[in-house]
Amino acid sequence: MSVSELIRDAEAILPGTPAPEGADDPRWQAIIAIGEYIETHPEDVWPFVARWGAVEPTLRKISVTPSPPAFLSTSWSITSN
Repeated sequence: MSVSELIRDAEAILPGTPAPEGADDPRWQAIIAIGEYIETHPEDVWPFVARWGAVEPTLRKISVTPSPPAFLSTSWSITSN
């Protein structure tokens, strides 16, 4: 599955509601999958993180959790329009 497909699928379930205690949260699962692309597709991942990280505190935590070292060590050369 491509990063674009993962982002599309994640956006279909976000913001959503937290899973019951002890259950897998599909939001986390979707965001973790997208996090695997931080180093190879930062131009796709960054807008997703910026959008959903600004929504509410829980999603802000989720959106930067998958791979902070990779995220922070990425050389960002993305310009805003």
